[in-house]
Amino acid sequence: KKKKINVFTKELLKFKPTKKFDLVTFNKVLEHVYDPLKMLKNSKRLLKNKGVIYIELPDVEAKIKGKLDKN
Repeated sequence: KKKKINVFTKELLKFKPTKKFDLVTFNKVLEHVYDPLKMLKNSKRLLKNKGVIYIELPDVEAKIKGKLDKN
């Protein structure tokens, strides 16, 4: 069964939705944010009671190891 999924790409701290969400995602973003903890705490206001925050970070260790292996 197909479900309709609404996707929003907004600046989180300025985003003022009229409803709560089931899911907030951070896909390889938090490593670029000045204050990631503030961003995560702020995202909580967007969630329904049983909502989920999904976080994906790059494998920095593997990238560093790959660079070191080349030298």
